[in-house]
Amino acid sequence: DLQCRQLNHKTGPGNILLAEVACRDITEVFSTHGRISLRAESVADQIVDQVREWLDSGAAVAGHTADQLLLLLALAGSGSFTTPRITGHVHSHRQVIEHFLPVSIDFAANRNGTVQHIRITAA
Repeated sequence: DLQCRQLNHKTGPGNILLAEVACRDITEVFSTHGRISLRAESVADQIVDQVREWLDSGAAVAGHTADQLLLLLALAGSGSFTTPRITGHVHSHRQVIEHFLPVSIDFAANRNGTVQHIRITAA
């Protein structure tokens, strides 16, 4: 479904796009926003690239969901999942979690580097 909502020009300087991809076991939400002098088509290209990166990778979750799963799996004591890339948030969450909880968080790329496997284990 495509929904378009037009807001007052004072609300912000550009477009905001959200893409929701509902699959059998997970729903991922992707977002991007425009800015002054950025064409609307470029904003749309950004969100399409995000969605394609995840779908084409075959990973379980998208990059921005990965950092949110780290704490939950660390509190559970162990777990693993795949993601297309390791974001800066994943790296910083890893450092904080390993500082406060007795777990180890490891990253391993597949052969062609398109999917990252994240494993949380008790330290």
